[in-house]
Amino acid sequence: MRWSGNCIPKWVMLTWILVAHRTGARLFQSRGPGAPLDLAQSYSFAEARLPDRELESDKAGRVFKVSARGGARAATDSERTAHDHLAENFARTLATTLEQGRNQDKFDALILVAEPKFLGMLRGVLGKQLQKKIIGTLSKDLTAISEFELPQHLGELLDVWTDAMLAM
Repeated sequence: MRWSGNCIPKWVMLTWILVAHRTGARLFQSRGPGAPLDLAQSYSFAEARLPDRELESDKAGRVFKVSARGGARAATDSERTAHDHLAENFARTLATTLEQGRNQDKFDALILVAEPKFLGMLRGVLGKQLQKKIIGTLSKDLTAISEFELPQHLGELLDVWTDAMLAM
């Protein structure tokens, strides 16, 4: 049976739920609150688990500053660590996957669940059209939670999800 326009039953609409952190992510799909979460894809980013000393090849660079008192050499102070850089790359990879899914109409709504800093990175690399698909976010690292326990941890997002499904 094929559905179109406003005649699409609510149970046919598909929501993607991305549960992520800096070193991995799981992408679930579900027909709505109370429906099973089906694991669609799992992502592992092992490089982000390496210690800083293995990620940074050198000490911070040095610059020559000229001031009224004369020139002086100083180390550059980077606010971004190698782990931050890797996390941003991983966020871009996930955003590309989500964007491809949006372009192919693979989902109707999107929920993002991630540790606060990574959630910010992820939101920062999502396109405007993809951001319009977001119906809820949760700033928690739930990557270690099983797919069966995950709905219990989504808490208030389930109400938001239900409201969004009814509004579609």
